Amino acid sequence: MNHDETAAREAIRKTLNAYTIAGDSRTPEAFHPLWTEDAILEFAGYPPVPGFRREGRDAIRAGTATWSNVPGQDPSLARTSFIRHNLTTCQIELTSTDTACARTYFIVFTELGPDHMGVYSDELRREGSDWLFSHRRITLDWRAPGSLFPPV
Repeated sequence: MNHDETAAREAIRKTLNAYTIAGDSRTPEAFHPLWTEDAILEFAGYPPVPGFRREGRDAIRAGTATWSNVPGQDPSLARTSFIRHNLTTCQIELTSTDTACARTYFIVFTELGPDHMGVYSDELRREGSDWLFSHRRITLDWRAPGSLFPPV
């Protein structure tokens, strides 16, 4: 692995981590710049939670319209006082000098303990010095009985 590949992988990890921190802190101004203009964000669904697909940065932005980092004001977090996504195993494959794929396992904790877990399957594209999501697919593998998030 050469220096450019190492730098690209670290920049990609920075994007993966920024998504998690922005989402957990409900900070849309940190979340929105992580996406290409034509990005796709999709959730495969996990019964009884339905899936969704948002195409384009504007649609992704609309999906975060209710986010608030003020306690009690975010309807998605009405049943929990905190949410923490923990990224575990991550495999990054550089597919060209400006594109990459990543597969990352995650587990989410709330005050009740483990809440849900799954896999992020990502396609990323370099824009300038940043690596941005061009496609993120979220797949849940498990959801605790009485899970607090995502709400049904």
